[in-house]
Amino acid sequence: YVTAERPQGAEEVLKSFVKAHPKLNDSEMRRLMFCFLECGNNDLARSLAEQIVAILPQDLIAHSVIARCALAKSDAETSRRHLETVLETVKDDGGLYFLYGNTLDALGKKDEALLAWQKAIALNPQALDVYEQIGKAYWQKNDFAKAAVAFESLAQKAPSRVTTLRAANA
Repeated sequence: YVTAERPQGAEEVLKSFVKAHPKLNDSEMRRLMFCFLECGNNDLARSLAEQIVAILPQDLIAHSVIARCALAKSDAETSRRHLETVLETVKDDGGLYFLYGNTLDALGKKDEALLAWQKAIALNPQALDVYEQIGKAYWQKNDFAKAAVAFESLAQKAPSRVTTLRAANA
């Protein structure tokens, strides 16, 4: 049983299991991939996801894990490539569009990032992180009116979140 409360111990058990069982099937690799994500080990999760994609090139979950882990390592181009593979098929996942927006933003494509974040909001209007990213992006573009709209939406949905943002930026 893997838990984020004791990630080091769980991670060591998982590493030992992988060494003892080098020929895992795709289902076993997928379960371990999620366990390593839970432990916070993006490198091992990504490695397993890449092995899954090598076996099953259309495995959208593995592609999305590679994208998430790549962005965490500031490899936005790899993240973009894998997310675009997933988004060819999955059109209704706000979380993927949020990650795609973050990826595009990391690549310096702020206008495209804004479109992806707006799609994320359309799919999940309660996604608070997205409003924050949209507000910050418009602020960076000096479009303060649009930034204010995004932050106002955030304030309406989570007033305490805006107080925290103000304190962090004070």
